[in-house]
Amino acid sequence: MPRAVDPEARLHEIAAATLAVAKRDGVEGITFRSVAAELGASTTAVTHYVGSRAALIRLLFDHLFGGFRRYADAVLGSLRPELGLHALAEGALPLRDDTRLAARLFLGVLADDELRTELTEVLRDYDGWQRTWIRRFLEPLDVMLSTERAVDLIVATLDGVTLAAIDEPEAWPAERQRTVIADLFASLGIPSRDSSDG
Repeated sequence: MPRAVDPEARLHEIAAATLAVAKRDGVEGITFRSVAAELGASTTAVTHYVGSRAALIRLLFDHLFGGFRRYADAVLGSLRPELGLHALAEGALPLRDDTRLAARLFLGVLADDELRTELTEVLRDYDGWQRTWIRRFLEPLDVMLSTERAVDLIVATLDGVTLAAIDEPEAWPAERQRTVIADLFASLGIPSRDSSDG
């Protein structure tokens, strides 16, 4: 009698194998065959649970961003608005290995017309989640622009710094990335994270 496989556990294993392939070979290296080889299994062990390459990459993004979003959703609501904005920016910038990898994968998807089309919902979902939190933090603050213009400016700056840091990591070390965001927030009238008012 064949042993029963827990579908959730198998999907977690497939996501972890996909992540290992992505770290080594980037988005272009993610195939059913490469993920199956990483698992030490047949391609059928992957295709039985994930029906397309786009679904495989979506599973990877769920794996990468799901944990971050659950953690962020649990923590961000307890922060003062200025601290929440700084924390959200810190989590979005490619300052650590995991966020650098996620940004590189995101850019790889954006560069691939077929994947971008198939993963539009995932990309929009993350953008909407990020914008909702930024809006929530901006509304109680007295910023120099309307909330929506400030949201657009913050998102565009985070995206621009991320792109620059991935494209030229030596020119964009963590401190420079943080400084640009701190300068942006200061120009909008958002208190620094070091402000001691409460």
